[in-house]
Amino acid sequence: MRNILRITTLFASLILLFWISGLISACGVSEKKDLLLESFAFPIDLVYDEAHQNLFVISSNFDLAYKYGNIKGISISSLKNLLNAPCKSECKDYNSSVILSKGVNIADYAGLSIFYAGKIYVPLRRDDSIAVIDVDEKGNLSCGTKEEAVLGDCDDLHIVSLPYGEPFSLVMKKDDSCIYTSFLKNGNVLCVRAD
Repeated sequence: MRNILRITTLFASLILLFWISGLISACGVSEKKDLLLESFAFPIDLVYDEAHQNLFVISSNFDLAYKYGNIKGISISSLKNLLNAPCKSECKDYNSSVILSKGVNIADYAGLSIFYAGKIYVPLRRDDSIAVIDVDEKGNLSCGTKEEAVLGDCDDLHIVSLPYGEPFSLVMKKDDSCIYTSFLKNGNVLCVRAD
């Protein structure tokens, strides 16, 4: 009887030890990685620069697998050339040949964005703001300097704080400098001036 009691106690102790070690390892935070050049993480929207024929992919990083969300540009002309050219061997790595640059990192949970006057405006639910991304004629993106970055790659001058929580969608009329912002939390619509 004593041996059965010892074995049962030992078995219960081992189960408890495995359970505790599993709990500790599950609670440990794994280090998040940077998003690779040729990758997107839960892309939520596309915005188009008609003047320069570039398409920009807004990655929301919805599952938080990476350090940040991201915006990357795609050359439409390179994409057309790639789609029209036959594959000589394997056509696996096509993304890196059409992506313009590494892009910029933004906060997680990006929403539906707009392109206006050489800038991409992106609502960010993570911190209740809009990121303003500068776009040059080659499709290079910037939103400040790394040294002054407060959110991803963006500095304070490129972040517009909003009074309501969870901005999700941006819309703009053609001849208006007002960016209409909708919010998930309360259903409000707010005008944010683009000038």
